[in-house]
Amino acid sequence: MFSSFHPPFSLPYDEDAVAKADEDHGKRMHWGWTPGSGKKADLMFVQHMVSVLEEDGGRAAVVMPYGVLFRGGKEREIRVGMLRADCVEAVIGLGPNLFYGAGVPACILILRPPHGKTDPKRREKVLFINADRDFTPGRNQNELGPEHIEKIVTAARFRDVGQPCSYPDLMMRLRPDEGRCLTAYLELVLGSSRVRRDVQAGARGTSEGMVKISAGTVESLRIPLPTIAEQQKAVDAVTSVDRRSATVRVLLDKLRVTQRAVVEDLLSGRTRVNRT
Repeated sequence: MFSSFHPPFSLPYDEDAVAKADEDHGKRMHWGWTPGSGKKADLMFVQHMVSVLEEDGGRAAVVMPYGVLFRGGKEREIRVGMLRADCVEAVIGLGPNLFYGAGVPACILILRPPHGKTDPKRREKVLFINADRDFTPGRNQNELGPEHIEKIVTAARFRDVGQPCSYPDLMMRLRPDEGRCLTAYLELVLGSSRVRRDVQAGARGTSEGMVKISAGTVESLRIPLPTIAEQQKAVDAVTSVDRRSATVRVLLDKLRVTQRAVVEDLLSGRTRVNRT
C-alpha cells in the first residue's frame, strides 16, 4: 500500500495530546520527540507515518520543509535513528513556492517501515534526487508540470550501481523489441560484469568523474539473444536467487536488532546474567 501525506509545515504540537494518542494507539515516536521549546512537529508527523505503514510492502511519501534534513539537536538524533532502522528510501529535493502558503523549498521523503525495503539493492541506502530547478515559474505559485514529474519518477526508478555516486540529468531510454528481447532480460544483461566492462571501455571524457557514454557505444554492445523462453528462464532463475537473498538479509537484520537490544539491556542493567 502506498500513502501520501502533506502535513502543515513546522506546526507546534500539544505534548498531552501526543502522549494521549500514543497511549490509545501505541507508541509512534520510536526515535524521540522534537524539542519542546520550538515544538516543530515535522519529524513527529514523519514518525507517525512510519508507525502506520504495513510491514509487508508499505510505503509513504511525505512532503516536508528542507529544515527536517539539516536541523541539529534532537531532530538530528531522530534522523540518525530512522537511518539506522533503514526507514528512508529516498529524499527528493523540490523547488520553492510549489505548495500553497509555503514559499520555502520543500522535499519529499519516501518512507518504509523499519528494515522493510523490498528491493535488496535499496537496503541500507538512501536515494537523493535534486529536482530544485524542475518547475514552471508562476506569478503567485510555481508548478510541477508532467515533464518534471516524469523526470523525477525516471530518476527514482533508476537502478543503483552498488556504490555511492551521482547521476547527471542526461539519460538514455532503451526500448527493446519485445518480440526478440524481454525487457527484464535486457536489464539483466546490461547489469552483467562483461557488459559493464564494455561500457566503461567505451566511455569518453576529460576525467574519471566526468566520463560520458555515447549512443554509439550503447548501439555497439553485443547482447546474446537466446529464445524468449530461455530468456524468461534466466530471468526467473536470477529473480529466485534475489528473493532468497532478500529473505536471508531480512533475517540477518532482525538478528542484528535483537543483538543490539540484548547488548543494551545488559549494559543498562535491565537484564542480568546469573553465574553458574
